[in-house]
Amino acid sequence: MSETPLNLQQMTGLARQHQAAGRFSEAARCFREVVQIAPRSAPAWTDLGALLFMAGQVAEAINAFEKAAALDPANAAMHFNLALALSGAGENGRALEALDRALRLQPGYAEAWNQRGGRAAVDGERGRGGGRV
Repeated sequence: MSETPLNLQQMTGLARQHQAAGRFSEAARCFREVVQIAPRSAPAWTDLGALLFMAGQVAEAINAFEKAAALDPANAAMHFNLALALSGAGENGRALEALDRALRLQPGYAEAWNQRGGRAAVDGERGRGGGRV
């Protein structure tokens, strides 16, 4: 086993420990190191985005989720996470686009359908919220 994966695993574990203990700034520092070690890892960018979103750093979370979705564009969850962050920033049109991408990839994604219905109502698209994409 090479040294980098071990360091990556240790840093990810440390970041999650900080996050669980509510030490968000320490967790963010560790997750930022993880994406420096593994910049092509969609899960690493997702972990960073989720932490930033929970910490109220929505613009930075959107950036991290965009990177995750670009790295793993066939993963519906990546687009769903991006949609949640965009919605949190009030970017309802872009959130709907991300939800639509998630639903095209995974038509049975119940959470995305639920979120899509709510975003469509907020965005004034009530008629599109319950149908197929």
